[in-house]
Amino acid sequence: MAAGPEQLNYEIVDETPNQLGECPVWNERTQRLYWVDIKGRRILRLDPASGVVETRNVPGKPGMLALRTDDGLVIAQDRALAKFDFDSGTLEPLAQIEPEANTKVRLNDSKVDRQQRLWISSMADPTIPGEKHGSLFRWQEGQAPEFVLGPVGVGNGLAFAPDGETFYFADTHARTVWQCRLNPEDGALLDQQVFAQYLDEPGCPDGACVDAEGYYWLAVLDGWRLDRFAPDGRLNRSLAVPFQKPSCPGFGGAKLDQLYVTSIATGSSTLRESNQPHAGKLVVFEPGVCGIEEPRISLSASIR
Repeated sequence: MAAGPEQLNYEIVDETPNQLGECPVWNERTQRLYWVDIKGRRILRLDPASGVVETRNVPGKPGMLALRTDDGLVIAQDRALAKFDFDSGTLEPLAQIEPEANTKVRLNDSKVDRQQRLWISSMADPTIPGEKHGSLFRWQEGQAPEFVLGPVGVGNGLAFAPDGETFYFADTHARTVWQCRLNPEDGALLDQQVFAQYLDEPGCPDGACVDAEGYYWLAVLDGWRLDRFAPDGRLNRSLAVPFQKPSCPGFGGAKLDQLYVTSIATGSSTLRESNQPHAGKLVVFEPGVCGIEEPRISLSASIR
Protein backbone atom coordinates (compact mmCIF):
# COMPACT_ATOMS: atom_id res chain seq x y z
CA MET A 1 0.00 0.00 0.00
CA ALA A 2 2.86 2.38 0.70
CA ALA A 3 3.79 2.43 -3.00
CA GLY A 4 0.21 3.27 -3.97
CA PRO A 5 -2.32 1.26 -5.97
CA GLU A 6 -1.21 -0.68 -9.03
CA GLN A 7 -1.67 1.18 -12.31
CA LEU A 8 -3.10 -1.02 -15.09
CA ASN A 9 -4.28 -0.03 -18.53
CA TYR A 10 -8.05 0.25 -18.82
CA GLU A 11 -10.64 0.86 -21.52
CA ILE A 12 -13.62 3.20 -21.28
CA VAL A 13 -16.50 0.94 -22.24
CA ASP A 14 -19.31 3.51 -22.24
CA GLU A 15 -18.63 7.23 -22.54
CA THR A 16 -22.04 8.19 -21.15
CA PRO A 17 -21.75 8.70 -17.37
CA ASN A 18 -24.11 6.90 -15.01
CA GLN A 19 -25.51 8.88 -12.12
CA LEU A 20 -25.11 5.80 -9.92
CA GLY A 21 -23.73 2.84 -11.86
CA GLU A 22 -23.87 -0.52 -10.05
CA CYS A 23 -24.11 -4.29 -10.26
CA PRO A 24 -22.24 -5.41 -13.43
CA VAL A 25 -23.38 -8.96 -14.25
CA TRP A 26 -22.07 -11.06 -17.14
CA ASN A 27 -24.27 -13.46 -19.12
CA GLU A 28 -21.84 -16.11 -20.32
CA ARG A 29 -24.40 -17.63 -22.74
CA THR A 30 -25.14 -14.45 -24.67
CA GLN A 31 -21.76 -12.78 -24.03
CA ARG A 32 -23.44 -9.61 -22.81
CA LEU A 33 -22.85 -7.46 -19.74
CA TYR A 34 -25.75 -5.95 -17.81
CA TRP A 35 -25.60 -3.22 -15.21
CA VAL A 36 -27.86 -0.59 -13.62
CA ASP A 37 -27.90 3.17 -13.22
CA ILE A 38 -29.87 3.43 -10.00
CA LYS A 39 -30.52 7.16 -9.90
CA GLY A 40 -30.88 7.30 -13.67
CA ARG A 41 -33.51 4.52 -13.42
CA ARG A 42 -31.95 2.59 -16.29
CA ILE A 43 -30.92 -0.98 -17.11
CA LEU A 44 -28.00 -1.16 -19.55
CA ARG A 45 -26.61 -3.94 -21.75
CA LEU A 46 -23.22 -4.08 -23.46
CA ASP A 47 -22.23 -6.21 -26.45
CA PRO A 48 -18.40 -6.15 -26.16
CA ALA A 49 -17.98 -7.54 -29.68
CA SER A 50 -19.64 -4.51 -31.28
CA GLY A 51 -19.23 -1.99 -28.48
CA VAL A 52 -22.97 -1.26 -28.62
CA VAL A 53 -24.61 -0.21 -25.34
CA GLU A 54 -28.41 -0.46 -25.13
CA THR A 55 -30.53 1.22 -22.47
CA ARG A 56 -33.99 0.59 -21.02
CA ASN A 57 -35.70 3.04 -18.69
CA VAL A 58 -37.64 1.53 -15.78
CA PRO A 59 -40.00 2.91 -13.13
CA GLY A 60 -38.50 3.01 -9.67
CA LYS A 61 -34.86 2.79 -8.70
CA PRO A 62 -33.27 -0.48 -9.89
CA GLY A 63 -30.92 -1.08 -6.97
CA MET A 64 -29.73 -4.43 -8.32
CA LEU A 65 -30.16 -7.07 -10.99
CA ALA A 66 -29.60 -10.82 -11.19
CA LEU A 67 -29.66 -13.34 -14.04
CA ARG A 68 -32.40 -15.93 -14.37
CA THR A 69 -31.86 -19.44 -15.73
CA ASP A 70 -33.92 -18.49 -18.82
CA ASP A 71 -31.59 -15.51 -19.52
CA GLY A 72 -34.14 -12.98 -18.27
CA LEU A 73 -33.43 -10.68 -15.35
CA VAL A 74 -34.66 -10.01 -11.85
CA ILE A 75 -34.37 -6.35 -10.92
CA ALA A 76 -35.15 -4.25 -7.88
CA GLN A 77 -37.81 -1.57 -8.11
CA ASP A 78 -37.41 0.57 -5.02
CA ARG A 79 -38.49 -1.92 -2.30
CA ALA A 80 -39.75 -4.80 -4.48
CA LEU A 81 -38.46 -7.31 -7.03
CA ALA A 82 -39.68 -7.71 -10.60
CA LYS A 83 -38.98 -9.96 -13.56
CA PHE A 84 -37.61 -7.97 -16.46
CA ASP A 85 -37.21 -8.79 -20.15
CA PHE A 86 -34.61 -6.45 -21.62
CA ASP A 87 -35.58 -6.87 -25.28
CA SER A 88 -39.25 -6.01 -24.79
CA GLY A 89 -38.89 -3.88 -21.67
CA THR A 90 -41.64 -5.95 -20.01
CA LEU A 91 -41.88 -5.93 -16.22
CA GLU A 92 -43.74 -8.41 -14.02
CA PRO A 93 -44.04 -7.97 -10.22
CA LEU A 94 -42.31 -10.73 -8.31
CA ALA A 95 -41.93 -10.11 -4.57
CA GLN A 96 -42.19 -7.37 -1.97
CA ILE A 97 -38.97 -7.35 0.10
CA GLU A 98 -39.20 -4.16 2.16
CA PRO A 99 -42.71 -2.90 3.05
CA GLU A 100 -43.94 -0.51 0.37
CA ALA A 101 -44.98 1.94 3.08
CA ASN A 102 -41.37 2.19 4.25
CA THR A 103 -40.55 4.87 1.70
CA LYS A 104 -37.33 5.93 3.42
CA VAL A 105 -35.54 2.76 2.19
CA ARG A 106 -34.79 1.00 -1.10
CA LEU A 107 -33.15 -2.26 -2.13
CA ASN A 108 -29.46 -2.04 -2.94
CA ASP A 109 -26.92 -4.84 -3.45
CA SER A 110 -27.54 -8.54 -4.16
CA LYS A 111 -26.00 -11.90 -5.03
CA VAL A 112 -27.35 -15.39 -5.75
CA ASP A 113 -25.97 -18.36 -3.80
CA ARG A 114 -25.33 -21.89 -5.16
CA GLN A 115 -28.80 -22.97 -4.01
CA GLN A 116 -30.35 -20.22 -6.19
CA ARG A 117 -31.44 -18.14 -3.21
CA LEU A 118 -31.32 -14.39 -3.72
CA TRP A 119 -29.59 -12.40 -1.00
CA ILE A 120 -30.42 -8.71 -1.07
CA SER A 121 -29.61 -5.74 1.11
CA SER A 122 -31.41 -2.46 1.69
CA MET A 123 -30.48 1.06 2.73
CA ALA A 124 -31.98 4.44 3.53
CA ASP A 125 -32.47 6.63 0.48
CA PRO A 126 -31.29 9.29 0.84
CA THR A 127 -28.70 8.00 3.27
CA ILE A 128 -28.78 9.38 6.79
CA PRO A 129 -25.35 9.55 8.45
CA GLY A 130 -25.32 7.80 11.80
CA GLU A 131 -28.69 6.11 11.30
CA LYS A 132 -29.34 2.48 10.37
CA HIS A 133 -32.42 1.68 8.33
CA GLY A 134 -31.07 -1.12 6.13
CA SER A 135 -31.30 -4.90 6.40
CA LEU A 136 -30.14 -8.11 4.74
CA PHE A 137 -32.78 -10.48 3.35
CA ARG A 138 -32.82 -13.93 1.77
CA TRP A 139 -35.51 -14.81 -0.78
CA GLN A 140 -36.71 -17.77 -2.86
CA GLU A 141 -39.69 -17.97 -5.18
CA GLY A 142 -42.84 -19.08 -3.40
CA GLN A 143 -41.58 -18.01 0.01
CA ALA A 144 -41.80 -14.83 2.03
CA PRO A 145 -38.53 -12.87 2.25
CA GLU A 146 -36.52 -13.86 5.31
CA PHE A 147 -34.85 -11.22 7.45
CA VAL A 148 -31.22 -12.27 7.98
CA LEU A 149 -29.57 -9.41 9.85
CA GLY A 150 -29.76 -5.71 10.62
CA PRO A 151 -30.10 -2.91 11.12
CA VAL A 152 -27.27 -1.63 8.94
CA GLY A 153 -26.51 1.73 7.38
CA VAL A 154 -25.90 0.76 3.74
CA GLY A 155 -25.87 -2.97 2.99
CA ASN A 156 -23.20 -3.65 0.36
CA GLY A 157 -20.31 -5.86 -0.72
CA LEU A 158 -22.31 -9.10 -1.06
CA ALA A 159 -20.35 -12.03 -2.52
CA PHE A 160 -20.08 -15.81 -2.21
CA ALA A 161 -16.74 -17.61 -2.42
CA PRO A 162 -16.36 -20.28 -5.14
CA ASP A 163 -16.94 -23.05 -2.58
CA GLY A 164 -20.41 -21.60 -1.94
CA GLU A 165 -19.91 -21.83 1.80
CA THR A 166 -18.30 -18.47 2.55
CA PHE A 167 -20.33 -15.25 2.44
CA TYR A 168 -19.15 -11.64 2.49
CA PHE A 169 -21.25 -8.63 3.47
CA ALA A 170 -20.38 -4.98 4.10
CA ASP A 171 -21.91 -1.89 5.67
CA THR A 172 -20.62 1.17 3.85
CA HIS A 173 -21.42 3.48 6.76
CA ALA A 174 -19.71 1.19 9.29
CA ARG A 175 -16.70 1.02 6.91
CA THR A 176 -16.55 -2.72 7.59
CA VAL A 177 -16.70 -6.01 5.67
CA TRP A 178 -17.70 -9.23 7.45
CA GLN A 179 -17.06 -12.84 6.50
CA CYS A 180 -19.43 -15.65 7.49
CA ARG A 181 -19.73 -19.38 7.01
CA LEU A 182 -22.89 -20.31 5.12
CA ASN A 183 -24.91 -23.43 5.83
CA PRO A 184 -25.85 -24.48 2.27
CA GLU A 185 -28.93 -26.39 3.40
CA ASP A 186 -30.86 -23.70 5.26
CA GLY A 187 -28.90 -20.55 4.42
CA ALA A 188 -27.96 -19.84 8.02
CA LEU A 189 -24.94 -17.57 8.56
CA LEU A 190 -22.41 -18.81 11.11
CA ASP A 191 -19.23 -17.48 12.71
CA GLN A 192 -19.58 -13.88 11.54
CA GLN A 193 -16.26 -12.06 11.91
CA VAL A 194 -14.70 -8.80 10.78
CA PHE A 195 -12.90 -9.36 7.47
CA ALA A 196 -11.72 -5.84 6.53
CA GLN A 197 -12.15 -2.32 7.89
CA TYR A 198 -11.53 1.18 6.52
CA LEU A 199 -11.44 3.15 9.74
CA ASP A 200 -8.23 5.13 9.33
CA GLU A 201 -7.76 5.43 5.57
CA PRO A 202 -9.57 7.05 2.64
CA GLY A 203 -12.57 5.23 1.26
CA CYS A 204 -15.22 2.80 2.43
CA PRO A 205 -16.59 -0.52 1.12
CA ASP A 206 -19.08 -0.61 -1.74
CA GLY A 207 -19.84 -3.45 -4.20
CA ALA A 208 -17.76 -6.60 -4.54
CA CYS A 209 -17.18 -9.87 -6.38
CA VAL A 210 -14.90 -12.91 -6.06
CA ASP A 211 -12.45 -14.44 -8.52
CA ALA A 212 -11.74 -18.09 -9.35
CA GLU A 213 -8.94 -18.18 -6.77
CA GLY A 214 -11.39 -17.26 -4.02
CA TYR A 215 -10.09 -13.72 -3.56
CA TYR A 216 -12.52 -10.91 -2.76
CA TRP A 217 -12.50 -7.80 -4.97
CA LEU A 218 -13.95 -4.69 -3.32
CA ALA A 219 -14.77 -1.27 -4.77
CA VAL A 220 -13.41 1.33 -2.33
CA LEU A 221 -15.86 4.23 -2.54
CA ASP A 222 -14.07 7.59 -2.36
CA GLY A 223 -10.78 5.67 -2.46
CA TRP A 224 -9.98 5.76 -6.22
CA ARG A 225 -9.25 2.01 -6.19
CA LEU A 226 -10.26 -1.63 -5.92
CA ASP A 227 -8.81 -3.80 -3.17
CA ARG A 228 -8.26 -7.55 -3.55
CA PHE A 229 -8.26 -9.60 -0.35
CA ALA A 230 -7.12 -13.17 0.27
CA PRO A 231 -9.68 -15.44 1.96
CA ASP A 232 -7.86 -14.95 5.27
CA GLY A 233 -8.36 -11.17 5.09
CA ARG A 234 -4.85 -10.18 3.97
CA LEU A 235 -4.77 -7.34 1.45
CA ASN A 236 -3.25 -8.89 -1.68
CA ARG A 237 -3.24 -5.96 -4.12
CA SER A 238 -4.85 -2.61 -4.86
CA LEU A 239 -5.80 -1.48 -8.35
CA ALA A 240 -6.16 2.21 -9.23
CA VAL A 241 -9.32 3.28 -11.06
CA PRO A 242 -9.89 6.56 -12.95
CA PHE A 243 -12.63 7.88 -10.67
CA GLN A 244 -13.05 8.68 -7.00
CA LYS A 245 -16.23 6.65 -6.57
CA PRO A 246 -15.92 3.12 -7.96
CA SER A 247 -19.11 1.29 -7.03
CA CYS A 248 -18.85 -2.37 -8.05
CA PRO A 249 -16.53 -4.77 -9.93
CA GLY A 250 -17.70 -7.77 -11.93
CA PHE A 251 -15.89 -10.28 -14.15
CA GLY A 252 -16.88 -10.87 -17.76
CA GLY A 253 -15.57 -11.75 -21.20
CA ALA A 254 -15.40 -15.09 -23.00
CA LYS A 255 -12.76 -16.34 -20.56
CA LEU A 256 -14.07 -14.32 -17.58
CA ASP A 257 -10.72 -12.56 -17.56
CA GLN A 258 -12.09 -9.02 -17.96
CA LEU A 259 -12.90 -6.98 -14.85
CA TYR A 260 -15.65 -4.42 -15.39
CA VAL A 261 -16.03 -1.59 -12.88
CA THR A 262 -19.03 0.71 -12.50
CA SER A 263 -18.80 4.15 -10.93
CA ILE A 264 -20.79 7.09 -9.60
CA ALA A 265 -21.06 10.56 -11.12
CA THR A 266 -23.52 11.98 -8.59
CA GLY A 267 -21.58 13.99 -6.04
CA SER A 268 -18.56 14.24 -8.32
CA SER A 269 -19.70 17.10 -10.57
CA THR A 270 -17.14 19.57 -9.24
CA LEU A 271 -14.35 17.15 -10.14
CA ARG A 272 -15.54 15.82 -13.49
CA GLU A 273 -14.31 18.78 -15.49
CA SER A 274 -10.90 18.80 -13.84
CA ASN A 275 -9.21 15.66 -12.59
CA GLN A 276 -12.13 13.23 -12.86
CA PRO A 277 -13.49 13.23 -16.42
CA HIS A 278 -14.48 9.55 -16.23
CA ALA A 279 -16.70 9.73 -13.12
CA GLY A 280 -19.83 7.65 -13.70
CA LYS A 281 -18.41 5.70 -16.63
CA LEU A 282 -17.98 1.94 -17.04
CA VAL A 283 -14.39 0.76 -17.50
CA VAL A 284 -12.75 -2.62 -18.00
CA PHE A 285 -9.35 -4.00 -16.94
CA GLU A 286 -7.40 -7.20 -17.56
CA PRO A 287 -6.33 -8.00 -13.99
CA GLY A 288 -4.49 -11.25 -14.75
CA VAL A 289 -7.00 -13.46 -12.93
CA CYS A 290 -10.37 -14.91 -13.93
CA GLY A 291 -13.78 -14.70 -12.35
CA ILE A 292 -16.47 -17.35 -11.92
CA GLU A 293 -19.89 -17.80 -13.48
CA GLU A 294 -22.39 -16.28 -11.08
CA PRO A 295 -25.35 -18.51 -10.11
CA ARG A 296 -28.77 -17.75 -11.58
CA ILE A 297 -32.27 -17.66 -10.16
CA SER A 298 -34.70 -20.33 -11.35
CA LEU A 299 -38.28 -19.04 -11.55
CA SER A 300 -41.54 -20.47 -12.83
CA ALA A 301 -42.38 -19.82 -16.46
CA SER A 302 -43.72 -16.41 -17.45
CA ILE A 303 -42.16 -13.58 -19.44
CA ARG A 304 -38.60 -14.07 -20.54
